[in-house]
Amino acid sequence: MDYENRPLRSNEAEVLISGRDLVLISMSYGVIECLKIEKILNSVGIKASVINLRSVSPIDSNTILEEVKKTRRAVIFDTSHIHFGVASEISALIHENLLEHLLKPCMRIGNLFQPAPSAPFLAKKYYPDIRQVIEKIIIHFEFKTDLKLLEKILEETNKSLVRFGDQPDIGEVGPF
Repeated sequence: MDYENRPLRSNEAEVLISGRDLVLISMSYGVIECLKIEKILNSVGIKASVINLRSVSPIDSNTILEEVKKTRRAVIFDTSHIHFGVASEISALIHENLLEHLLKPCMRIGNLFQPAPSAPFLAKKYYPDIRQVIEKIIIHFEFKTDLKLLEKILEETNKSLVRFGDQPDIGEVGPF
């Protein structure tokens, strides 16, 4: 497919990267975070797909279900609360349609279910941390990986991250 010249429809999810081991599903700024997570996972041999939802109403359930059916694992990265929101709806969609295909239940990543803090110290604990997300993914889906290599990659990645979770990373420029 000619990626550059194909029509762009805002109501269709887009598979930015196709992988074989799991699917990372998000929208807006969460897609940028998922691309970072995918890059690190790929470095240790875990091939992840990344889906940019682009719209939640209507939601492109076909793209989501097709990609999850291929990998049999899904992580929904929501830039909001994981309870009572988009992550919950997508998780329900996947479980209702693909329960027998899944190797493990879907994993939801998002903000804590409490008001967003204004203090930098509290913000650091409130927003998802890439290191913790990757560790949770590896543990939840029982991926076998070289932990020393992963630690080295995370240390290198940490150098470009800001100290507080409510700001874009150093040098970050996104399409959103």
